[in-house]
Amino acid sequence: MMIQEELFASRIPLSSLAVRLPPSDPAPFETIFGRSADFDAAVSQARFGAGLLDMPLPQANPVTARLCEEQCQQLLVQRDRRGSVAVTVRRRLLQQPGHFPAMEALASGLGVTSRTLRRQLRHEGTSYRELLDEVRQMLAEQWLALGLLSLEEISDRLGFSELSNFNHAFRRWTGQTPARFRRARQER
Repeated sequence: MMIQEELFASRIPLSSLAVRLPPSDPAPFETIFGRSADFDAAVSQARFGAGLLDMPLPQANPVTARLCEEQCQQLLVQRDRRGSVAVTVRRRLLQQPGHFPAMEALASGLGVTSRTLRRQLRHEGTSYRELLDEVRQMLAEQWLALGLLSLEEISDRLGFSELSNFNHAFRRWTGQTPARFRRARQER
């Protein structure tokens, strides 16, 4: 709420407020959020009218925004130029999440041999395995944060033969288990 107030230079009225806490005194919630809370909710969330997303930010600076956008575009161009084969492989891996082609099939789809693809990726400082791990990690984090799929479903969609293999890979990528990652995201 403090960040929101700083962004908009005023308090945005909430249409609903739900908290996972057991019932308690509503006064602090009314003071902080401007409304009472629904207690014992499945998830904590604050909602507001969608029309508020169209409001201009009072402290927005169009010059700074343009400079940031230009810098982002330059970084994307440099990345694409540096890693054109890696970008292509990454895009192919994301075309059908959960159905990742073997390196040989992907190379064939690109019209090169797997040996050529391996050499091109090595020249760009990466490998098929690293790109596959990157895509799997990104998808895993998104699916875990959404909370709609079970760990078993995520593991299966990412092509892991067993949940334990997924747990091991996720821990290698992030330093924590998928369950802990999901809990941390839900607590935010």
